[in-house]
Amino acid sequence: QDIMPQVIKYATFLQDSYEKIKSISSLKEKIDLISKLTNYLNEKTDTLQETLDETEKIENMENKAKTCSYDLKESMHNLREIVDALEELLPTEYWPMPTYSELLNWNKYGGILWKQHI
Repeated sequence: QDIMPQVIKYATFLQDSYEKIKSISSLKEKIDLISKLTNYLNEKTDTLQETLDETEKIENMENKAKTCSYDLKESMHNLREIVDALEELLPTEYWPMPTYSELLNWNKYGGILWKQHI
């Protein structure tokens, strides 16, 4: 819910920029890639929600644990791959949460992760 609005905001910015400067093909490629990843993000989010819903229905704890260990973990991993790819494409001012780099260096900033302090 935090990532999608920022992805759309950045994609809109890129699309507007592309309309102004159509001669830059790499910008169009980036727009297309972000669009493709955004569609995947929606699909993988839906898949994760479906997996969560199905997991909740399982009454046997051993079977529920196995489902979490395999199906849920796989759904989360697939979603994470898309999010990681989007994080690499979007500038930090469009990314709604701390980046990996910021998390790795958070002690430099007194443990504060808010972007205005970095």
